[in-house]
Amino acid sequence: MTFTEVEIIEGYEEFQKQIGTLEKDASKKPLYILFTGSDGPDGKSWCPDCVDFEIVWEDFKKKSTPEEGCFIRVKVGPRDFWKDKNCPFRTEKSLRLTSVPTLVKWGTPKRLSDDQIVNPDCIAMLLEDD
Repeated sequence: MTFTEVEIIEGYEEFQKQIGTLEKDASKKPLYILFTGSDGPDGKSWCPDCVDFEIVWEDFKKKSTPEEGCFIRVKVGPRDFWKDKNCPFRTEKSLRLTSVPTLVKWGTPKRLSDDQIVNPDCIAMLLEDD
């Protein structure tokens, strides 16, 4: 098997529509989901931490990638939507995100956010097989 970056999902509704299919695929190989801020008019995420993570992630992939797995990006929407305390990405029981970017190994309690998500050693640990 190989590690693939499959698709970008925009928004909560689209995430809900696709998560069932993604979970079926995850039964065959690990599923990693990156929750990030949506792009602004300039084509970059409104979230500066998300922009920083992309730099770290691209550098990390040049040095090492897991042997198998699927990497999905979920854009949480515009800044105002994300900052609303009732944002479904924050309130959904299976997600309960507190910050973006957040990288999750789906179906496990493993997740990285805040300072951990830009630490290559933490990324490597998250991507390791159990």
